[in-house]
Amino acid sequence: EHPPVQPREPSRRLRLRHEEFIRALSARLSIYMRLEFSLQMSKLHTIPYKKFTEALPNPACLSLFKTEPLRGIGILDIHPRLGLTIVDRLLGGPGQSATAVHEFSEIEMALLDQATQLILGEWCSHWADVQELSFTLLGHENNGQFLQTAAHDTIMLALVMDAKLGDCSEKIQIALPCSTLEPHIRKLGQATELGAEGVP
Repeated sequence: EHPPVQPREPSRRLRLRHEEFIRALSARLSIYMRLEFSLQMSKLHTIPYKKFTEALPNPACLSLFKTEPLRGIGILDIHPRLGLTIVDRLLGGPGQSATAVHEFSEIEMALLDQATQLILGEWCSHWADVQELSFTLLGHENNGQFLQTAAHDTIMLALVMDAKLGDCSEKIQIALPCSTLEPHIRKLGQATELGAEGVP
């Protein structure tokens, strides 16, 4: 008798869904930047909140967001060097990697927010078949040690992507509390079963 495969299913489906998201996001960002923006999944894993925040670069470029109607606060982490390269490109530059990382000015942050909104909008749209989601940007933080969006022992689902724009190669991460996504993962399983049975 074959062992049940149930426990592994959500993670496999989650991985496939995020791979689709990454492909779509890479295409959208490339069009938006008018320059190839390549993205690859580095890993999709669970990690305690404390460990996640301790591993963030310092300074960091963190955007905090909420996805309605889900509970919990998500974190989008764009490496500051990549963030500055995106800003340079949006200002008409060649997309050359920033040599020195400095704190973002208000104008630079506003420009980067445009890319952030595109990323989060694409992420939400990849759940539309399960549930319509809308996101709200809550604010920014440049030091992971100051983050207090969840309890230390909260388990986060973190998607880590290798991003390349021009000659800049850095990481982008999206992390949400697993409890935030639980209803979605359950619905994902149900939707797949329904689809297999041919029920609309």
